[in-house]
Amino acid sequence: MSTIPDSLERTAAQWGAEAGTWSVGRGRNWLEVPAVQDRINRLISGRTDTDLYHWLIELVAKRGRLMPFDRVLTLGCGAGDLERGLHGISFARSYEGVDAASAAIERARAAAAALTGADIA
Repeated sequence: MSTIPDSLERTAAQWGAEAGTWSVGRGRNWLEVPAVQDRINRLISGRTDTDLYHWLIELVAKRGRLMPFDRVLTLGCGAGDLERGLHGISFARSYEGVDAASAAIERARAAAAALTGADIA
C-alpha cells in the first residue's frame, strides 16, 4: 500500500498550519532571519537592498516588457504572500495560486480579500 496520500495529507496539514505566519525578524522560520533575507536578496538581485519585487520590475523593464502581465499562475502558493507582493507592484491583472494545503489557500483568499476588498474565488 502506498503512503503517498497519507504523506500528502500530512504535508498539506503542516503547510496549512504554517502558511502566512512568518515575518522577518520573528526568528521561528529560517526565512524570518534578516541576514537570510539579505542573502536571498543578494542572490536574486546582486544587492542586499533590492528585494524580489523590485528586481522583477527591473528585469521586466530591461527585457522591454510592459507590466501588468495578464495572468500569473503559482504552483505551491501557500498563503499567497508572493502573489500579494506582486499585486503590490501591479505585476499582473490576475493571479491564480494552487496549493495542496487547503488551509493555506483559505488564508490566501482571506488575505487577498482584505487587501483588495473583493470576494476571492
